Amino acid sequence: MASEKSRCSPKILHPLGETGSRFQEPKKNNLLYLKYFRTYTRTHDIRILFSFPPFLAGDYRLNNNQINSLVHVIRDDLALDILIMPEDMIYPESCFADTVNHLRPHCEKNRTMRILDQLKKQKNIH
Repeated sequence: MASEKSRCSPKILHPLGETGSRFQEPKKNNLLYLKYFRTYTRTHDIRILFSFPPFLAGDYRLNNNQINSLVHVIRDDLALDILIMPEDMIYPESCFADTVNHLRPHCEKNRTMRILDQLKKQKNIH
C-alpha cells in the first residue's frame, strides 16, 4: 500500500527517463522549416508569435546558455516574434504534474493568463 506522502507527491518524469537533461545547442539547419513557414505567413499577412514551454527551474538554470542560443536563433536568425521569453516560463517543481510537459491545473491557468496578457498587448489582436 502506498504511503500518503507518495500519493500526494508524484515523481516528475522527464521524457525518456532523463533527469537534469542537458539541451543541445540549436542547429539552424534543423529550424530552417520555420524560416520557410515565416516567409509563407508574411506573404499571406499572417503573424507568428512564438511562446516557450514551461521550464523546471533547475533545468532552466542548467541549460541557460543553450536556451539563450535558441532565443537568438528564433528572434534574430529566423526573425520570429517571441510572445513570451523563456525566463517568464520558469516554474517550480511543485507546478508540474506527472512529466515536465504537464503543468498542474493552477499553474496551467497561470501560464494561460500570461499568454493571454501578452496577446492582448500585441497589435491588432483583440
